[in-house]
Amino acid sequence: MKRQKRPLITFIFWGLLFFLIFNMFFSPDKSTDSISPEHRSFNAKGKYLAKAGIMKMVAILASDTNSYDSLNEDWYSGMDNPKEFSIRENVVFFGSSDENNRLNLNAGSLEKRHLTRLGLEEKIAEGLMRYKEKKQVEGFEFMEELFLVDGMSQDVYSRLEDLVTIYRGG
Repeated sequence: MKRQKRPLITFIFWGLLFFLIFNMFFSPDKSTDSISPEHRSFNAKGKYLAKAGIMKMVAILASDTNSYDSLNEDWYSGMDNPKEFSIRENVVFFGSSDENNRLNLNAGSLEKRHLTRLGLEEKIAEGLMRYKEKKQVEGFEFMEELFLVDGMSQDVYSRLEDLVTIYRGG
């Protein structure tokens, strides 16, 4: 009888050993993967600084009582007019811009010449127009979709993203 129990105990022993070794290498709570307290603190700090910037912009927009909008009001912040404030040693950049000042890539009246006037190469402008035609009524759904256009690179996208919009509202 003792001889029959030994293989079962050996099997259980090796199974537990395998399980322990497997968990050592593939556990999601490995110490090398854990986020340090400093990193968590940095992430929380960034989150609250971003919220502070949003709240500052909301306060500025709420104080706008004009019946018209112009680009020399406090709410506008373009590349030439960045807004910022400091909280202790941190600088928070914030701002807003008017979507009407951007070229709407989902507009029915969009033409290749509009894109080339923004500084796009002919080839990329043609690729964008082809992609827009392929999408038809859907249009562009998010800005990063521009990377699906032939010839689009990070450099071209960076120059273009502040000049265009994909507004789809009525």
